[in-house]
Amino acid sequence: MNRTWILWAALGVLWVPGASMAAVSERDWKLPGDGLLTYDDVNRREWLDVTESLLSQFDGLSIEEKIENATEQFENGGLFEGFVLAKNSDTIALAQSAGIDTDTLDFATNQANTLQLIELLGVTYGTLEGRVATIGYLDDLVSPPAAPFCPCRNTAFFEVKPPTNPPSFAGLHLTINDDRRGDPSSNGLMLFRSVPEPTTNTLFISVSVLLFSMRRFTFPRVRV
Repeated sequence: MNRTWILWAALGVLWVPGASMAAVSERDWKLPGDGLLTYDDVNRREWLDVTESLLSQFDGLSIEEKIENATEQFENGGLFEGFVLAKNSDTIALAQSAGIDTDTLDFATNQANTLQLIELLGVTYGTLEGRVATIGYLDDLVSPPAAPFCPCRNTAFFEVKPPTNPPSFAGLHLTINDDRRGDPSSNGLMLFRSVPEPTTNTLFISVSVLLFSMRRFTFPRVRV
């Protein structure tokens, strides 16, 4: 079999983005098995469970003060070192990677994929009727029409409300108009960190190792 063909086939499996089905999956953060990260293999990002950044654990008289104290943990040695606060577009991209149709809140369309993502990110709000949500603040300010000079921090709601408590819906909605935003025990931060692309040096080393291995296990021809 042609060595060049084998080489490029192997590289294709190892390095070509999107070679496998796009999805989100669980990863560990600090300890093996903690499952506190959600990996988005489309955008190459690791999202921290929102339950790890609940605002109730930070000092502050207001939600914004709590957020400011929480974001101080982005610094070197802080609890959230290496992470950034997501924007609207980042959160929409995560939802789409998880298979959520961000153009609708139709229950039948989004229920399964939204529940899966909520399970990965952690439930921050739930009711006995089965309504569940992951609620996280974003790095975007929105000015409501009634108070254009008083911008509010936007919030992401990954939420499923079942038919037992109509009207039902499922999916992602970004809003500043929800009373639950004032409850620090139900709100965290949408935090992610980027996973670096393989460098040219890494690729070169991998190719070299592969070529050396192929050369090593190729038997010499025997002359008759």
